Amino acid sequence: MDLEHPYYDNSIVDLFLRIIEDVYFNAFILFIIICNTIVLCMDKYPEHDPQILAIFKICNLLFTIVFTCELILKFVALGFRPFFRDGFNIFDFIIVFTSIQGIVLELSETDSDKKGKNSYLLILRTFRCFRIFKLFKIGDLRVLIDSQV
Repeated sequence: MDLEHPYYDNSIVDLFLRIIEDVYFNAFILFIIICNTIVLCMDKYPEHDPQILAIFKICNLLFTIVFTCELILKFVALGFRPFFRDGFNIFDFIIVFTSIQGIVLELSETDSDKKGKNSYLLILRTFRCFRIFKLFKIGDLRVLIDSQV
């Protein structure tokens, strides 16, 4: 990344760049990824009361908001081309896009079209579980995985 480019002279870009490079910010995102994965796993089994399922829906919405904010921060901090040069950023972009699409579909569904959309929503939610693979990007965990192979 060429930090000498005039794009990076902007104070907002500089602030966002410092945020996305912050250890605590990245730890928070990893914590949210783990929480998101746990909630997604608990969502289907065992069968829960409608009140618990409503809490899971709210959690999923909050997770999507956090991931969308992270994506916006990264996009502004890095710029268009550098953002899309990183495979994990592309991966995050696709997951956030499908998460937002799933929420929109869920909010727009009626009782008559629940059956058709339920299988599609399940696919979108399953795809969101793949965010757990972002944990493998962490240095120490990556070294541990590489040493076992």
